[in-house]
Amino acid sequence: MISYQVAQEFVAVARKPFRTPMTFEQIEKYWLTTLRPLLLVQFSPGLFLRALDLARRDQLSWYDSLIVAAAIQGDCEILYSEGPATWPSLRRSRCSEPFSLAGLGGGRLRPSPSPPHRMC
Repeated sequence: MISYQVAQEFVAVARKPFRTPMTFEQIEKYWLTTLRPLLLVQFSPGLFLRALDLARRDQLSWYDSLIVAAAIQGDCEILYSEGPATWPSLRRSRCSEPFSLAGLGGGRLRPSPSPPHRMC
């Protein structure tokens, strides 16, 4: 599962920082074949308010709070993120930093049920 915030960030990165930016046609194809099937939690007023509360309560950045709110709403057991491995908001989940070897174990906050895990 991915959040709407992650889909937006992908488009921003795909258009500029890549050595050869993706065309709008390539982005559309990737959206339809890859991102859209993974987008299980839609942006909504409720998600916005939950993210606002998380940002205020746990002192998360706005963008991180949108991702965490979607993970909570999507009932994710594992959240792959560059963010902290111990976000207080994710009491039932574990966080894992997928971009470093040190993060492969993640910060276990509470034991997760046996696989399969719902990953965000």
